[in-house]
Amino acid sequence: MLARAGREVLVCESHSVPGGVAHSFSRNGYEFDSGPSLLSGCSTPVSANPLRLVLNALGEDCDWATYPGWRMVTPDGDFEFKVGDEAHWEDIVARFGTRKAVEEWRALMAITKPLGEISKSIPAAALRGDLGAVQTLQRFFPRLPALLLNGPKFQAPFSDLLRDAGVQDTFLKKWMDYICFVLQALPADTHPSAPVAYMISDMYEPGAFLDYPRGGMGALISALERGVTKHRGRIRYNAHVEEIVAARGKAKGVRLRSGERILAREAVISNASVWDTAKLLPEGTRWPMPKPVECGSFMHLHLGLNAKGLPNDMPLHYSVIRDWKEPIDATGNVVIISVPSVVNPSLAPAGRHCLHAYLAATEPYELWQGMKRGSSEYEAFKRERAAPLFEAVEKAVPGACENIELELIGSPLTHARFNRRHRGTYGPFMPSSAGMLPGPSTPVDGLLCCGDSTFPGIGVPAAVASGCAAANVLLSVEEHLEATLLEAPKNLREHFPIAFADPVVACWCAYARLCLRWGTAGPRR
Repeated sequence: MLARAGREVLVCESHSVPGGVAHSFSRNGYEFDSGPSLLSGCSTPVSANPLRLVLNALGEDCDWATYPGWRMVTPDGDFEFKVGDEAHWEDIVARFGTRKAVEEWRALMAITKPLGEISKSIPAAALRGDLGAVQTLQRFFPRLPALLLNGPKFQAPFSDLLRDAGVQDTFLKKWMDYICFVLQALPADTHPSAPVAYMISDMYEPGAFLDYPRGGMGALISALERGVTKHRGRIRYNAHVEEIVAARGKAKGVRLRSGERILAREAVISNASVWDTAKLLPEGTRWPMPKPVECGSFMHLHLGLNAKGLPNDMPLHYSVIRDWKEPIDATGNVVIISVPSVVNPSLAPAGRHCLHAYLAATEPYELWQGMKRGSSEYEAFKRERAAPLFEAVEKAVPGACENIELELIGSPLTHARFNRRHRGTYGPFMPSSAGMLPGPSTPVDGLLCCGDSTFPGIGVPAAVASGCAAANVLLSVEEHLEATLLEAPKNLREHFPIAFADPVVACWCAYARLCLRWGTAGPRR
């Protein structure tokens, strides 16, 4: 977004390829996603998803495959979860729940959906951390009172909303625990309500669907990469930052592992975790950072499968629950599986499938400390700890384990090494009782932070929103509006119609666009 606004931008990428935890990699003709692959609100230009808003502003896109949902594999029975089909969902609730379960679900939706709509009504692209927010948010003022009035509900644990809705049904409670966990690795009694309300509003919106970029997640990363370079930004690969150079309390630039020093004219932006950013700063420059809870790490399984004899009705995604009676965040209890070659056959050789399974945020790093990668002990322990992944894959896709032609197992040490993550952690989280994660600004002048250690936290849309927030700190109000809001008036007008209902605001927007067209300065800070 800074490159789009005309800033001189240099991205120092530690690896030889971009994308971080969302990058793709190739092995023996298979194209694998390293991490997230479940997206929504990306294939349509009218969306509240921050990622879609950024792609719109950059003039970039992917070729998107759309699909209806994912398959749940549970001890009580399997079912298809279809987003955007509430009638189908209520049939599932009636099947697995008690006699009053559907009634309780409707009561929960009556409370949750309005909160979700409020949280979606102000796009991440409009947010700023200074008084310029008065201008960038003025068109959304009609929604601000509702947002402020419901502030305590947004920060409260989602279990409070379950209580307020009178939800007693065990299946519904387990389902919402699962939704909270896959969103940000927290159960419902700890997870803040705001992101859950947003997700529910999104998933249960009539006609909703999920998106997957053809070519894999690497295709999405390529679109963002083009968005940087087409606006004269630069990306340097194999440029690992060893230190943030600072003097007199101000960040001056970075020192690379090669010894090269790069000075910043305006600011240094770190998207490393809170723990890794602290390690990059000189001793005298560190400040008392917030103390978020450290999520556990991952076990990963990437498989190349012969498709012969495998089910013909495989969905793109599965969630496998080992035991509903255990806490949802118990080690090995939830396995997420994706088979993207189902919708994008070119990701695997002919007659083959690529499969990615992982245990998210539940693998203790302590078990792996001191192990030497590549040792026989390490390899044996990897296979032992990956056993729940193989079991889940076989449950979800019968016959898969007999058809393995390529097998890659990743551990917390893999995660720490390739993602440059402190202890291979999934990320930080702040329980609802501990307040919110910090914004992009820091006590070190010239240093901004973004990524999952800043608000809104873990997840692809959240990370994108945090990047927008960091960019907006450095942009004037005029640049902010040009780069993010006024470039996509149709998008915003269709998705946030109430924001454009005020004639005064409409006149202001028209004036700003005319200023841009005539090349005059326009409204400034």
